[in-house]
Amino acid sequence: MKISFNRNFRCIFFFALFISVAPVVAAFDAENLSSFTKRGMELWHVPGMSVAVVTRDEILFQKGFGETAAVNGQAVDEHTLFAIASTAAVIKR
Repeated sequence: MKISFNRNFRCIFFFALFISVAPVVAAFDAENLSSFTKRGMELWHVPGMSVAVVTRDEILFQKGFGETAAVNGQAVDEHTLFAIASTAAVIKR
C-alpha cells in the first residue's frame, strides 16, 4: 500500500499544530502524549514522526516514533530530520 506524501504531511502538520497550541500545564504527562501520538499514527497510517513540546525556556518532551518509511525505513528518534513547511506562525507564538 502506497502512502501519499500529502496525507502524511497533513497528519504531521496536525500533530505539530496541536502540540504547539496546547496549553502547557505544570504536570506534563509524557506517557499520555506518547499514547496519543501512537494512536494517531495508527489511525492515519503514518510510518514515523518526531514530536517536541517546548516552552520559551525549556524542552518538555522530545521523542521519535516509528520508522522513516513504511518499507525499509530506519527507526525515528528525536534527532531525525523531516521536511516541514509553513510553521513559522505557529513557532513564533
